[in-house]
Amino acid sequence: MTEIINFPAQQAAPVETVAQPEAKKTVNFRGQEVTLKFTLLALQRLEQAGVSLQDLETMGDEISITLLGKVLWAGLCVQFNDATIDEVLNSFEISELQGVADALSSALSNTVGK
Repeated sequence: MTEIINFPAQQAAPVETVAQPEAKKTVNFRGQEVTLKFTLLALQRLEQAGVSLQDLETMGDEISITLLGKVLWAGLCVQFNDATIDEVLNSFEISELQGVADALSSALSNTVGK
């Protein structure tokens, strides 16, 4: 005679998911959390500063501080019409570069379709 043995059902241990920190989509400028905006006016001002749309599309991970400052300034200048490139560059510490890059990446991906 064959004996049937019932083993207790094993439940899989719950898998803990580690939440990835969400990329920052704002920058702190003049004491305000600001979402960068690249309207047509901002893009026109960027062109006047010597940066073309093609430059934005081909911009890679290695970006000069000058170009970074101009692009960041353009994203802020619609909301802060009197901001200058120098003021924008002077407003951010090296420790803030990752947050700035995340905010730029988020804003630009909506603008140039990356």
